Amino acid sequence: PMDSDGSSIPGNLDLDAAARAERIETLYKPYHAELSAALDRLSQPFVISVHSFTPKPKTGAARSVDLGLLVKHDVKSAEIFKDRVKALAPQFRVAMNEPYSAYDLNHTVDTHLAPRGLSHLAIEIRQDHINTDQGVAKWVSLLGDALEPMIG
Repeated sequence: PMDSDGSSIPGNLDLDAAARAERIETLYKPYHAELSAALDRLSQPFVISVHSFTPKPKTGAARSVDLGLLVKHDVKSAEIFKDRVKALAPQFRVAMNEPYSAYDLNHTVDTHLAPRGLSHLAIEIRQDHINTDQGVAKWVSLLGDALEPMIG
């Protein structure tokens, strides 16, 4: 994309077809080929991705959610994880498909995980919770505690 959440992505502006094709060949295809090969080597992995999001996009209202889960295919894992986080940290607002929806942004899951029927979580943490070493440590602990019974 040329922009995201109202912020321009300079490296993607005025990208010509040759530059786009080069990125696909040197970055996109090798990444997805290796991911597919890695998943083929594993026996029923539980795949977890962790991302972050801005507290307020340049265009739009402030986000009230602290932790979001992108959910489309594996609702069961998301529900279990959400309940665990809420039990461990009731002060945080946890929501499904906020601030992004798995129905809009879900390429890797749709391409690699759902066709294999793999359990997975796509976790989004609001950036102001993890912008210090102390915040990162707190969230690593929380996520670990919430995930432990799911992967233990």
